[in-house]
Amino acid sequence: MSKFSSGEHIDADDGLGLIIKVLNDNEEYIPTFFLSIPERDIDLEEFDVLIQGLAQAKYKIEQLIELFENGEDN
Repeated sequence: MSKFSSGEHIDADDGLGLIIKVLNDNEEYIPTFFLSIPERDIDLEEFDVLIQGLAQAKYKIEQLIELFENGEDN
């Protein structure tokens, strides 16, 4: 079992990471991203885990959107 339950407070200097931001450019939203690759050898499994994490984040974002939309209806 992993000792980490969330990456919120982890120092990830040596980890594979992805930063996603949405920028507002003249009332148009533009998605941008930055892939952080450490200076060590990376296993392909790390990329698979990163993709799994993105899928989880997408699911959580969709849940938040649904909550906001339902809140506006009330």
